[in-house]
Amino acid sequence: MTTIFEDFAIASSSAASTDSSVQSKLDSFDTGYKAGWDDASKAHLESKKHISSVLIQNLETIEFTMAEARASTLKVLTPMITQITSTLLPGLKQEALRARLEDELESLLKNSVSGQIALEVSAGDLSTVKDLTDGDTQFQRVSVLEKPSLGEGQVYVSCEDQTHLIDIDKVLEDIREAVATEFGTSELEQAYAV
Repeated sequence: MTTIFEDFAIASSSAASTDSSVQSKLDSFDTGYKAGWDDASKAHLESKKHISSVLIQNLETIEFTMAEARASTLKVLTPMITQITSTLLPGLKQEALRARLEDELESLLKNSVSGQIALEVSAGDLSTVKDLTDGDTQFQRVSVLEKPSLGEGQVYVSCEDQTHLIDIDKVLEDIREAVATEFGTSELEQAYAV
């Protein structure tokens, strides 16, 4: 006898095998996806390592090049800077002394020093200091005395119970030393010298 109705019993066993086939495909997809992700992560990590390595190498090259450039520049500039300091600084001595004394006296007068201010100067600086103090009414309490034992650029400033020395030669020598130190060659520059 022929049945007019469809037999679902055969179809349900076929559906069960289809479900396991779908699950198998999903499992294969997940495994492949995970393997692909792991490969991409590994490739990215290797790429980062390579980039870091190249960057470190380039930075070392730049550092070496900068040291060479600095050494070369200093080699060219050192004679010029030495010439400038040896020529200009002695010529600025009188102006530097005048400016330093003016600042010191104004500071003493602002701090309400009530007594007389005495300046002891060398014979060579006497006229410079007198020119500073004689023409200005704010310096009326300042007396200028010659002291033969002082060198040019040295001044003793005395007021009340305080006395201190202004030594322009020492300042100029400090400037010369600073220039020599800055423009001298360091061990690194000697190592990379051109």
